[in-house]
Amino acid sequence: MQTCVKAAASLLEYASTSYPNQFDYYNNRGLVPIGLSKTARDPIYYIGLKPAASFVTPDVEKARIELAHMLDEADYYYDKTQQLTKGYPIDWDQNSALYQKVSALANKAEANHNLLINKNDPNEGALGCWNTPDRCMELYNKIVSRITHFTAADLAFTEDFHFTYSTCEGNLHRTGDGWGLDAKGQTETTKVAKIDSGNINFDVVEKDGTEAIGTLKSNDGGNNFSGTVDRAKAGKHTKVNCTAKKDTSSFYFTQWKPKVQELI
Repeated sequence: MQTCVKAAASLLEYASTSYPNQFDYYNNRGLVPIGLSKTARDPIYYIGLKPAASFVTPDVEKARIELAHMLDEADYYYDKTQQLTKGYPIDWDQNSALYQKVSALANKAEANHNLLINKNDPNEGALGCWNTPDRCMELYNKIVSRITHFTAADLAFTEDFHFTYSTCEGNLHRTGDGWGLDAKGQTETTKVAKIDSGNINFDVVEKDGTEAIGTLKSNDGGNNFSGTVDRAKAGKHTKVNCTAKKDTSSFYFTQWKPKVQELI
């Protein structure tokens, strides 16, 4: 009976006294000294457990590398075709066969980009192969079945805008079947009869009404040209010497090639 009374008294004391008074700081009663500690990390199979198999299998690792290549390829064509359709310095002739090819390529490139990025739910795109590796092969197979890869033959038409010509009147760019002139950042109207290894023939109507007609000839196979331009405005004609140079267009691109890369 005395034991029960003593236990009850101890419980009453614990519940009724303040928290600090429950410790004896002098005799170290009820306290755990703070000092160096050690944590042992032993393999779980020591206690009879088996780790789950990783979702990142060799097939998943391979799929991730291929998806990374697809992303690089999609970004390359998306950026290039966006520049062509939305960042070109002059207006395309949208009825021309060349523009139709540019537009078709741009649409396919954008579809590839959207398929891989999937803005509505990135985990349903390529990112899902990293965030949810257990679904990686499902996502990978879905993307592979829908993506378009471009061959050198698909891009053969880009040779039509491989070059520009910097002239005294401005820079000539392909607009389709003909050419257009970007003069000091402002688009002018131009009609180019022909550009080949022998001549540049153009008839430019500037915004102030000046008409510039000229024929420039090349003596080095079509890289450098020179000639005379007749500039006419309000019945007054002025002849000026003009030169031109063939340059590679900043909008020209070739087939994407994958880079060697290791993914972490």
